Amino acid sequence: MQLSRPQVPTPGVGAYGDFVDAELQAQEARKSSIEQRGAGVVTTSGVLVTLLLALAGLATEASKAVVLPHAARWWLVAALIAFIVATLLALLTNIPLRYEAVTAAAIKGRLDEKPIKPMHEAQRDIALTRAKALADAKCKNGAKAWLLFGAITCEAIAVGLLGVVTR
Repeated sequence: MQLSRPQVPTPGVGAYGDFVDAELQAQEARKSSIEQRGAGVVTTSGVLVTLLLALAGLATEASKAVVLPHAARWWLVAALIAFIVATLLALLTNIPLRYEAVTAAAIKGRLDEKPIKPMHEAQRDIALTRAKALADAKCKNGAKAWLLFGAITCEAIAVGLLGVVTR
């Protein structure tokens, strides 16, 4: 007859580490999405500003047949400013930020500890480190999301201002 050892409950720390790791991957995808949409705003604003400047050139120099009212010129200037602000905000969504990461020295330090921690303690340390990186990523991605929101809002305002001019 074989005696069985009493089962020691396994802490759920590993599950937390896996959960936080999945959340970190979601934040990386969110960051990429925000940056891609920011690049899209830059592209559309650039195209619309080009059209706006072509319209302004047409109305002032190239053709005396098309004359914009004086008030319309102010709407064009306001639209141009809104497009420039939209572009600047969109460019800021792609500014490289330093995201929290584990250094090689920190990992080496843990591996050099004597005695090496048991599995559940190591998993807890890893989960806490990932949680810190997750909080940092959420904060920085939130700031980028607000910049993108501002860029899209400015671009919408600029398009609305162009609508006033063409009325």
